[in-house]
Amino acid sequence: MANTGTTAYPAAFDDFTNVGTATYEDDEGFGHTDLHNQAHEAIEAIEAVMGTTAGTSVLKNVLVGQFVATTAGTETLTNKTLTSPVINTSFTGTGKATGAEIDTGTEDAKIVTPKAIADSKALLGDKTSTGDIIAADAKDIKFASGAKMERVDGNIVLTPETGKVVKIQSVNQVGTTNTYKPNVFIQQGWNFITGDNSSGNNKVVTFPVAFSNVYGVACTPMGVKDSSDPTGPSDLSNGPGTYYGSILGALSTTGFAYQIANASGTISTARRVGFSWIAIGD
Repeated sequence: MANTGTTAYPAAFDDFTNVGTATYEDDEGFGHTDLHNQAHEAIEAIEAVMGTTAGTSVLKNVLVGQFVATTAGTETLTNKTLTSPVINTSFTGTGKATGAEIDTGTEDAKIVTPKAIADSKALLGDKTSTGDIIAADAKDIKFASGAKMERVDGNIVLTPETGKVVKIQSVNQVGTTNTYKPNVFIQQGWNFITGDNSSGNNKVVTFPVAFSNVYGVACTPMGVKDSSDPTGPSDLSNGPGTYYGSILGALSTTGFAYQIANASGTISTARRVGFSWIAIGD
């Protein structure tokens, strides 16, 4: 190809006609001046592409290590997309989620590592055939509603949602026949009767939560207080008289009536006799 005097670079490569030993300036198709002009333009085009160390060009970026990522060097890649990368070793940095970030569940741009899961309160199902759920001793099993199951000194503490109860399955025996009852829970409390100068008086107790079925209620007298109402069991003390109690009538799913009597005489109007109770049902 003859020298044209105009470079094709950087859009395309130039095809120079080399100078031979027998090539002269006036030889047909040679163009000595055009050769110099074309070479000069090609050099200027290369410089324009490569730039200088003072500009924002390829050359500057290469010199400061921001353009070429080497296989063994340490470079920082910014705003790069890695397609199907293979990471064969550990990595550091803020791209790893923490245990706290796993617990909040709002971070959607970080990688979760096994350590982060262990540091969180997340549960891990083991890889045995049973699929048991295993939690670290120091961790609790919590629900978003607020209910939780805790391990405290080896004991299991169940805490339901506010205003709810812990329910279990129990064995209920009627005569000699045993049946399993689900959704069983316990309620308990204390109260007192006020004497009326008779041998005894009674108090109606309403369960905090009504049962569907009530399986049993147990009550016992627990002390006396004179002149004013007790505000708690600690206000009661042993006093004169021998007191005993009994439930009046059939048990109700909403409560019961309890009578306390003085075996050695009457109960004055100034005396309060306390009692505790516990009920079980579903």
